Amino acid sequence: MNWCADEKVVALAEESAEGFIGVLPFLFTYEKIRGIREISAYNKSKNIHIEGYIHRYVQGWTTAKVMAEGIRLAGNNISGPGIRQGLESINNYGTGGITAPITFTSKTHKGTDKLKIARVIHGKWQIISDYLSAR
Repeated sequence: MNWCADEKVVALAEESAEGFIGVLPFLFTYEKIRGIREISAYNKSKNIHIEGYIHRYVQGWTTAKVMAEGIRLAGNNISGPGIRQGLESINNYGTGGITAPITFTSKTHKGTDKLKIARVIHGKWQIISDYLSAR
């Protein structure tokens, strides 16, 4: 349940959150990875500071970026079926480490079946695994 593993859980549960384990298909704004640096650079250009944003912001950014790639791959066929075809041609799309590589096909729209596990340590989510597959 990735919706139960975010900064709000820690804020609401306070010290009771210590040791809590959750699953993360998307990483946090404080991770030092290329994808987060890209978001931070864009936000800085708009005078927006990423500090204080929860990882749902990262999730939204990444989802929009993948959708934009699908639209780009649709070429001149900017229609529902064209965009679907564009999305279904995404193969091993990199998100700068925010997620595992994304792939869509006509048979599956999962994007990825991989996630990381994190634990609350000293009041902050810490990644405790590499990407794991649900397979």
